[in-house]
Amino acid sequence: MLNLRNAPKSIIGVMVVIAVGAVFNFVMGLLLALAPEVLKGIEQPAMASGAPSKLILISGVACIAIGFVYIWVLKELANKSPLAVVMIYTLLVITSLFGLFRLPIGFLNIAANLLLLFFLRSKSAKQWLNSPS
Repeated sequence: MLNLRNAPKSIIGVMVVIAVGAVFNFVMGLLLALAPEVLKGIEQPAMASGAPSKLILISGVACIAIGFVYIWVLKELANKSPLAVVMIYTLLVITSLFGLFRLPIGFLNIAANLLLLFFLRSKSAKQWLNSPS
């Protein structure tokens, strides 16, 4: 059972942003994997032979997998696991690098990552994470 009664607002903020990211990844994954007709009119990747590529399906499955990783990180963070902080830092670095590849829209991703970093490095978050469960 999750015990967030004494969690500071900074931790709640981190959890909300990660939950929004998880929902976004699930929705995008389902759209990409299960509803290719939604993508009609958008140029689809194709193989050299002209056959449609499975890249859209693979991207959808990857988004769903990342959504599950975000849910796992949320659970670990709620349980004050040191692994959660390491995972969050790792995901921040990875998603920031991918944000650089998608400029100018990637600035939104980088800004959200900096907000998460600010929340996670706050004094109240550090105290809560270091306190006994």
